[in-house]
Amino acid sequence: MDVGYLPDMFGHIAQMPQLLRLAGLGHAVVWRGVPSTITKTGFRWEAPDGSTYGPSTCPSGTAMRRPA
Repeated sequence: MDVGYLPDMFGHIAQMPQLLRLAGLGHAVVWRGVPSTITKTGFRWEAPDGSTYGPSTCPSGTAMRRPA
């Protein structure tokens, strides 16, 4: 599965959903730069041209932890 990976952006351009779609990426993971009003790991992101995207955010940061 190809995934857009945007973990450490300090801000995102408004056209990012459009660019991810044009690149043929069906999913993306984002972390930094997600507004604090986003309270769930999945949300709807809309570009100025109307392109929508449903990325996931990493609520605990970019680190992946193995279960104990």
